[in-house]
Amino acid sequence: MDRESLSYRTLKNVLYSMVGFVLPIAFSVFITPVVVHRLGIETYGIYILVNTILGFLGLLDLGLVSALVKYISEYEALGRRDELREFLYSANTIYALVGTFGLLIFWALGIFFLPLFHITGTSQHNIFVVFLMGGVIFFISSLNNVYTTIPMALQRFDLVTKINFGQLAFLNVATLILVIMGFQLKAIFLINIVSLLILSGFYYFYSQRLLGRIPLRFGWSARALKKMYRFGFFASVSGIMQTSLSQLDRLIIPIFLGPAALSYYSLPGNVAQKTTTVVGSLSGVFFPLSSSLFSRGLMEKLTEVYRKIIRNLSVVAAAIAVPIAVFGYKILFYWLGKNFADKGLVILWILAATYFLLAVYGTATNFLMGMGKVKFLAWSSFILALINIILMALLIPRYGIVGAAWAFLGGALPIIGIFFFMEKKYMGLGDVGAFYAKLFGKIF
Repeated sequence: MDRESLSYRTLKNVLYSMVGFVLPIAFSVFITPVVVHRLGIETYGIYILVNTILGFLGLLDLGLVSALVKYISEYEALGRRDELREFLYSANTIYALVGTFGLLIFWALGIFFLPLFHITGTSQHNIFVVFLMGGVIFFISSLNNVYTTIPMALQRFDLVTKINFGQLAFLNVATLILVIMGFQLKAIFLINIVSLLILSGFYYFYSQRLLGRIPLRFGWSARALKKMYRFGFFASVSGIMQTSLSQLDRLIIPIFLGPAALSYYSLPGNVAQKTTTVVGSLSGVFFPLSSSLFSRGLMEKLTEVYRKIIRNLSVVAAAIAVPIAVFGYKILFYWLGKNFADKGLVILWILAATYFLLAVYGTATNFLMGMGKVKFLAWSSFILALINIILMALLIPRYGIVGAAWAFLGGALPIIGIFFFMEKKYMGLGDVGAFYAKLFGKIF
């Protein structure tokens, strides 16, 4: 196979992306049970809560990551180096401001809002320090966002996988050693900060090499900012709504039920979520690819690639979701123990179906982002999130964490109708019903 061909580069990126997904699972399988039982159910719930807040604060950039992937790949494909330079300088400045704001939010949460999450079994001072360290993690991650995006936008997923694996190995081994020695959340978040600084250094170095003569520095361009947020605003609305759909339950559960309930909900959910993360690790490479093809007017090639990918990744998603549901009790029993298996099996069943739908939807999302159809994604994600929020408000107070799982599934069901509309309007595909009837008939 020609090493310069589109097929070779795409296959290479997919394989590296897949490796980047499998390695975290390998660490998680062995390390998570030790961390959960050493920290305790409530303390681990606090750990999940801080990471959930980090995920939500990542939306403060208003879609800048999506804009970076699209325009870095597009400008590089078209040779528009001056605009690329202008774009990167402005993005660095925005991320410095976003990181500072996120740090202040974590500080405020630690000072004023800890009682909201019913955290009772741990020193309030210690929890404040943990929240403050979460803010530092967010600040460093924000400054690093441009550098982590550059290799991805230039379709160098081999570099992304290698760098992330090194950081992942260091972080997980260090965390395991710390909890075995009896250290708690402050030590875990401190080692997160150290590993993030190391990661930042590697990404900065390789981004400089990939961009050649374009130095990475701070700047400000009204033209670049207008363009990035014309695309990024709707991408951010879509991102906010998708995050609300997939993560808001983890923020609301501790408010109603406490952090221990969050552990019993999140860990089975993490198993079911593997469908989305596997497929996402494979389909993420098609965002910059579709942007490159669309910017050059190769629509026929784009739709051909799309149909092949959606067919194959739907099979992959089903091949993961079904065994997770069938062997769910044994997975939870041998991984976390009988208590988690008894309390989490129904949640795992419901979320296995939910994450299957989200996995297929996420694949289509990557193509539409590359095509610039962010307004449609924003509206469709808003509808999904709104349904989810309404259902959570109705079901969590009455049915607890099982109600949260049903709310999540209810919010994902309209994806079926969204697919039909999207493929006809934006892909120009006229046989949508027949295609999916044949595909899922074979799968089932």
